[in-house]
Amino acid sequence: MGPLGSRLRRWLPVAAQYGAVLGTGTRGDRIRGSTRVLSSRRRLRFSEGGFVGSAQSPTVHLTKSSQARAPLICQRMSGGLGNQLFQASAAMSLSRRLGGQLSFDLTRYERDKKRRFELACFPTGASEWIPNAAARPRPAELLKAIRHRRKLRWGWSGSVYRQPDFGYDPAFETLDGDVYLDGLFQSELYFLREENYVRQVFDLEPFASARVRDLAASWAGQDLASVHIRRGDYAENPKVLAVMGLLDDSYYERSINVLRQISPSLRLKIFSDDRDAAIRTCELHPGAEPVVGDTAIDDMYLMSKCRHHIIANSTFSWWGAWLGLPHGLTIAPRLHFSREKLRSVFIHDHYPKGWLLI
Repeated sequence: MGPLGSRLRRWLPVAAQYGAVLGTGTRGDRIRGSTRVLSSRRRLRFSEGGFVGSAQSPTVHLTKSSQARAPLICQRMSGGLGNQLFQASAAMSLSRRLGGQLSFDLTRYERDKKRRFELACFPTGASEWIPNAAARPRPAELLKAIRHRRKLRWGWSGSVYRQPDFGYDPAFETLDGDVYLDGLFQSELYFLREENYVRQVFDLEPFASARVRDLAASWAGQDLASVHIRRGDYAENPKVLAVMGLLDDSYYERSINVLRQISPSLRLKIFSDDRDAAIRTCELHPGAEPVVGDTAIDDMYLMSKCRHHIIANSTFSWWGAWLGLPHGLTIAPRLHFSREKLRSVFIHDHYPKGWLLI
């Protein structure tokens, strides 16, 4: 084996960290990778009318004829349920504007041991985009990508849009043709034009457990506020803590006092990944009670059934509030990130108009 081959062999384990997918095959047998429809079974085929159920052919190979049919919008998915909802909503909005097909790149979840893709149950109409192993790069190209920490997406022949910063980018509205989306898209401005459609697709009730639906029904007519206390990986991981920070008790005290002025009979429902924090909040506010669902969708569904919301610096409770009942007040933290991180990040696009920042 020559020097280049030896170097490549040494770098191969590292390549997986940057999205590299190696395989065999002949170049040209598919032009943009392949897709398979996202569902709990992932067993679908492509017909003239779109993707339909089938017990055969779980993988779809796109050809030049399918490229002419409609542009393909592919979103690189990452993070938990809240992050996924932002990414999928932006991609859905773009796909509908262009009249294109929608697909999700799930390769990050092959390496993420803590997160999983959670949107397969929703009727997004998306397929899974599978990198084209046949279009693997030459060894020298792979080594160059690794040195410069570039992520390679084998077989993608369209454009790649990387969100330039955390805020809303108006250039998103000018995208056209086949587009691979790489970003967080954590602003409703990316999908506001399709707000009603997004709410319809991500209706949580059909996918909540029967126990939780019964619990939500018992809340009907009550003046409730969800309070989300996010700790978990924020507190346990120093790198995450340096970026996100932790909201202190004063944020919650001030927010609850504001809501009490609006509704003296308000009852608090406490959602938290920190049991001790939830218990402490309940002790400070008589009548408050912790709420725990069986799944992330359960928790978000119960949040959405409260009229008012005190959200954390978390995309999870952002969506619990956004998908919630109308005519309530949502209070959000000005310190969405740590003070150090906020010096370089513009966050006001993150919150919808009408939300109160404290």
